[in-house]
Amino acid sequence: MNTPRRGDEAEARVLPALMDRGPSVSVPFGDSDRYDLVADDGDELYRVQCKTGSRVNGTVRFKLYSSTVNGGDRVDTGYSTDEVDAYAVAAPDDTVYWVDIAESERGEMRLRVEEPHPKARSRPSTGPQTSNSVNGSTDGVRVALSSRLERTTAKPPRSDPRTNGCPDW
Repeated sequence: MNTPRRGDEAEARVLPALMDRGPSVSVPFGDSDRYDLVADDGDELYRVQCKTGSRVNGTVRFKLYSSTVNGGDRVDTGYSTDEVDAYAVAAPDDTVYWVDIAESERGEMRLRVEEPHPKARSRPSTGPQTSNSVNGSTDGVRVALSSRLERTTAKPPRSDPRTNGCPDW
């Protein structure tokens, strides 16, 4: 499957997941914006970049950049907080994860969605640690915002899970 098609399919999976949560969702005209969708909760607009996630060793992995070809050379361009407010990651199991862009860095990100194998070796981290929360604690696997849209954060959750960057829809 080609990259534009994969992106279109991610958008098609994210859009109803967002709408199920209540906000109005708009699609920008054309392909010139750095975001794919705009979610409007009535008080604020969120520029959403849709990403396709793949399952890797109990995580959902996705890229934090777009790739284009210019003069035969591949060009990877990351996203900034001036361009995008959040990533909406469409996982292979039809779950959609919301990741505030301020909680991410560059390159790729992995969201831990399964407990690691008991014999898995722990390696020192070189980037943000992904944690998922249930009721404000880090001992669960996920926090469900709806049946199909879930939130994760790259930092430990604050005491109020609504302040982790995901709108309280």
